[in-house]
Amino acid sequence: MPYREFRLPSLYGGEDVEVVENLLRQIPGVEQVELEPETKEVSLRWNDATDWEEIERQLVSMGYTPEV
Repeated sequence: MPYREFRLPSLYGGEDVEVVENLLRQIPGVEQVELEPETKEVSLRWNDATDWEEIERQLVSMGYTPEV
């Protein structure tokens, strides 16, 4: 199962955390989301139903550009 850790520097406050967690969990194939608000770090696992390019595209479309 693919796995990636990345930072979201534009993540601010609890509302952003909730938005990002909900966005990632709605992407078909995303199986696990762990988000650490204090460090803005995200750990993500997904299956073959999606890929990193799609996940990254979804994040960027919402204004959250990941730093890998």
